Amino acid sequence: MNRRYQAAEESIVSMPTVKSPLSFWRRPQPPPVATTVVARSAGPVLQVVLHVGDGPSRPLAVGVSQRLVLGRGKDGDGEPPDLDLSGFGAQNFGVSRRHVALVQQDGGLYVEDLNSSNGTRLNGLPLARGGRYRLRNNDELELGSLRVLVRALPKPR
Repeated sequence: MNRRYQAAEESIVSMPTVKSPLSFWRRPQPPPVATTVVARSAGPVLQVVLHVGDGPSRPLAVGVSQRLVLGRGKDGDGEPPDLDLSGFGAQNFGVSRRHVALVQQDGGLYVEDLNSSNGTRLNGLPLARGGRYRLRNNDELELGSLRVLVRALPKPR
C-alpha cells in the first residue's frame, strides 16, 4: 500500500468523533407514574391525585391515611419526606426537604406548611407557616415555585 494513502487512512481513524449540533436537544421525559400509599394509622385512606409541575404531567396517585409529608431529597439531616418530589426538579423550584403536610381530618383534606424556606401558596395566596387550610378539588398548591394541582378529592359529606 502506498505510504501516502496509509497515512491518510490512519489520520481518519484517529480523528475525534464530532457530535451532531442537535445532540444537546432531547425530548423531556415526563416522570413515571407512581402510586404511594402511606398508612400511618388504621383509619380510612383518602385517595388523591396530584399533578406536579407545569405543562403536561403524569398523575401521581397518593393515599393519605392521616398525614403525608411532601418535600425533596433523602440527603441531609432530619427525617426524609414521605413523598419525595426530587424527580420533578424540586430543588430547583425551592422546595424544602419537609415542605408541607397533607392531613386528613374529619373526612376532609388539609394542607399545612411545615415552616418551609420559600413558603407555600394555595390558589395564589400565601399560607401562614404552621396554619392548616382546607383543600378542595382542583386547588393549586405552590411549594416554593413548584406547582401541584390537587384533583380527585371526594366530595365533602
